[in-house]
Amino acid sequence: MALSVQPAVAQQKATTVVLLASLECVEAGGANVTFTIRNAGPRVLSIEDDFHLFLKTVRPKGAKLVSIVFVFPAPDFEVIPPGEARTFLVPMGVGDEGEPGVDLRGKRLLLYAEVFFEHREEPVTDRFSFPGCPSPQANPSSGGWA
Repeated sequence: MALSVQPAVAQQKATTVVLLASLECVEAGGANVTFTIRNAGPRVLSIEDDFHLFLKTVRPKGAKLVSIVFVFPAPDFEVIPPGEARTFLVPMGVGDEGEPGVDLRGKRLLLYAEVFFEHREEPVTDRFSFPGCPSPQANPSSGGWA
């Protein structure tokens, strides 16, 4: 069950690629990230193999890396024509098969994205900041986590 949707303010780079992200806390821990890659330029973009998302919590003792996801887009999503975008729903730290998700409580959540494109030496990167999530909730009906 989702608790909240927290959009990030994305800053457009000097490049022709715009990265956008929003984060939705999951009640049992972890979050679903909606990540968009928009081609704002005149040429076709091709994602080279995969892109990477890194999620950190910021707490009084500092930032802690809590989830790393490597996303390998389906063939139809690798190529982004001019003026178009591709959006991906990426679970980060969400529990599997009844396991608890990652505790994302904290002052802030920091998401770092890097996307590699064919014919570019350096990845396109961006950072996003979100409010921390509420404490994960146990599922009382099952005696464990949702």
